[in-house]
Amino acid sequence: MLRLLGERELLRLYINELKKLKRQKIVRIIVAIGIIMPAVFTVMCIKDDLPYRSLVAMLVDIGNFLIMPCLFYILFAQLIQIEKQNDTLKNIFVIDTNKSGLLLAKLLVSMTFVFIFVFISWLYSLIGGVFLREFGMFGKALISLTVSCFMAIAASMPIIIIIILCDKTYLLTMVLVNSISIIDFILVWQLDMSEIVLKQQLPILLAYRITYPLQILQYSSNLQWGLDVLYYPLNKGLLIILLTCIISLLISIKIYSKKEV
Repeated sequence: MLRLLGERELLRLYINELKKLKRQKIVRIIVAIGIIMPAVFTVMCIKDDLPYRSLVAMLVDIGNFLIMPCLFYILFAQLIQIEKQNDTLKNIFVIDTNKSGLLLAKLLVSMTFVFIFVFISWLYSLIGGVFLREFGMFGKALISLTVSCFMAIAASMPIIIIIILCDKTYLLTMVLVNSISIIDFILVWQLDMSEIVLKQQLPILLAYRITYPLQILQYSSNLQWGLDVLYYPLNKGLLIILLTCIISLLISIKIYSKKEV
């Protein structure tokens, strides 16, 4: 049974999880990737004088459907692993810490980092927009980047089950997490090129399809083909992704709560 979790207790757990990441080398690497990645995409688009929508599409497609999920789950796995490395799980559970709250705090910390990176991506897109002499679409770009990132992570939430189950083998966890994220990205990349992939009802594919219209910052007739091919009923897509996220979270809490110290 899940014990009722108060806002103050969740905030305390959240702050404690943030503190755990202070001296972790992998966090510095993750932060560097989160800052450098959008900068590289921005410079590429400016150099080739690509339209602003191409920059946003690159930040969404590669950034939000490949890099951000990887960073999110690596951070989450690191927070799980820290307890194993420092042997602190025993003390945490002895003082009757809410296990579901602890897991939720780890997810919230990981999500915080990711959305900071999304905001940084948006700031780079502003710079790109100025150099590309395209204005008036920055608000739409922020919505597209934020919503697509949230949907991509929610749709791939079953990965947290794998992380919790494989918490004793960190290297295997990293290999599995990154492999799944890459496979998800390849499938997304093939959506408008493969009818077989298009027919699949995988949550990650639905996340891309229902958020794709947000990438259309400025409509033109040549973009209609993509809208038609990738169309998926919004309500149905949201329901599937929501159920995927909730069920994955409940299973993860159940497994984590029964973990032996």
